[in-house]
Amino acid sequence: MPTILITTKLNASQELLLKQASVAWLEKEFIQIETCKLQVEKQPVENAIITSKNTVKALLENNIKLKNAFCVGQKTKQAIEEQGVKVIENTDYGADLAKCIAKNYATLTFTFFCGNLRRPELPNTMKAKQINFTEIQAYKTRLTPKKITQPVDAVLFFSPSGVQSFMEKNTLDKPIAFCIGTTTAKEAQKHTKNILLAEKPTIDSLLQTTLKYYTA
Repeated sequence: MPTILITTKLNASQELLLKQASVAWLEKEFIQIETCKLQVEKQPVENAIITSKNTVKALLENNIKLKNAFCVGQKTKQAIEEQGVKVIENTDYGADLAKCIAKNYATLTFTFFCGNLRRPELPNTMKAKQINFTEIQAYKTRLTPKKITQPVDAVLFFSPSGVQSFMEKNTLDKPIAFCIGTTTAKEAQKHTKNILLAEKPTIDSLLQTTLKYYTA
């Protein structure tokens, strides 16, 4: 029976999926998210760029209202729409969203809510195309590395920062690195060639990809 290390906290339905499979697993969080205090000049924010559910949580805690949202990820889109906000565009990756904005919405003004470790592709594209935007840090990601002493066959990674935190006290000499998306995989490639990518960049898809590998 393979043993899988999951580097984030799963919800009840995701844990049930693992319980029904013939695998053993460990659940250890390798990053912590801290919400920032936010201020905006005007509410509701006309055009918000949101790239993670962590940002949605920060906006809710700070009572920031949005009119329109341009977002990354299906779960992020769902969380935004649950607040009654209109999602204008949604892509799987920030780089793709930047291209979409540059092509179709370059005359608009945006507010980009992000984390302290945000990827550079989206803001770099916005700057290169001279699109008017303000960047506001909504949350901080803090690495919480820990040594894993139990042998594992696979490690599931959900962000580049999760890979960085894991590698501070561990290696990927033997385990397979299952990665949620291409940006996470690029970080893992610095440490191993033994990488498998989720079919879609979601936690559920990553779990299904992993279980399919071990039960096929």
